[in-house]
Amino acid sequence: MTTLEQELADVLSSARLDGRQARVVSRRLGWDGHGPTTLAAAGGAEGYTRERVRQLEDRLKRHLATGETSLPITERALRIVEAAAPSPRPDLARMLTEEGISARPFDPAGVLTAAELGGLQVNVLELDGLVVSRDGAAIPDRAMSLARALVARHGATSVSELTRRLSGSGLSSASLRRLLEHRGEVTWLDSRREWFVVPSKSSRAGTGLRKMLSIARSLSLADVDEGLRRSARPVTLPRSILRSMCETFDWIAVDRRSDAVTATVPLDPARTLSPLERELIRIFRTDGPVLAFTRAVQLAAEAGINPTSAGLYLTRTPVLQTVARGRYAVRGAMAA
Repeated sequence: MTTLEQELADVLSSARLDGRQARVVSRRLGWDGHGPTTLAAAGGAEGYTRERVRQLEDRLKRHLATGETSLPITERALRIVEAAAPSPRPDLARMLTEEGISARPFDPAGVLTAAELGGLQVNVLELDGLVVSRDGAAIPDRAMSLARALVARHGATSVSELTRRLSGSGLSSASLRRLLEHRGEVTWLDSRREWFVVPSKSSRAGTGLRKMLSIARSLSLADVDEGLRRSARPVTLPRSILRSMCETFDWIAVDRRSDAVTATVPLDPARTLSPLERELIRIFRTDGPVLAFTRAVQLAAEAGINPTSAGLYLTRTPVLQTVARGRYAVRGAMAA
């Protein structure tokens, strides 16, 4: 069976490009399976100038422009690439070998140059190491933008959730996972590569963690979970994912044996807490450690805090915890 490499070599030969000439044009266009290169890089290995490489490339283009060359293997390779898009180039290179199209992994960028020069309809393009459909060229950026928003809101997100949010794009979970695996800013949180985080300017989870760990430098993972869930804007993650998410912060250490979450740098409550939260902490430390709801609101009112606001914060700030029905304490204080 004719391979992609053989078909492209025959095209070069029919264009009267042999030996060094064929090798330099093949390298230039990525027909050697390694992806296209610059004129200088292609010519350097064979001792040709950039202008000479351009002349040889033009000879091939004129030959293909006659429309007399058939490229059935290239067209099969192109359709395989299109069907798998969006995918990273290395994955597609291996796929072409697995499908019996090429003798060895063949960079799909070389397939695209061959198809375009051969006059085939090409519905994909290469974009930052990914092959994506022309209609979906903006999807990778859209997906990452949405991922950052979801991580900022929920602490982490999943491939399933991102796929659901991008339902109109036509992306499957498998395609989206391949796209994410290509992005260096993605950190996976589980072995199935379902949950992940990406860098964001701020996140509710990070804010909540800083608040809690500025008051109690070390907390159990269960405490962290409960604190994030009771926040005014709750962060609710599976416990194992929460643990892995905490490990992505460079200012936190997680002991997996005890599930202790510890701040590795000093955190200043004056910077992490709101004025109302700082005042409530002062009240609990002065009159606590445990206060009933009514008593806490009364003391807050005496300190000049609006009673309604104080009542909301008693149940919604992560730095406090419910120790019994209607009774509260500073998070971590009861374990100290």
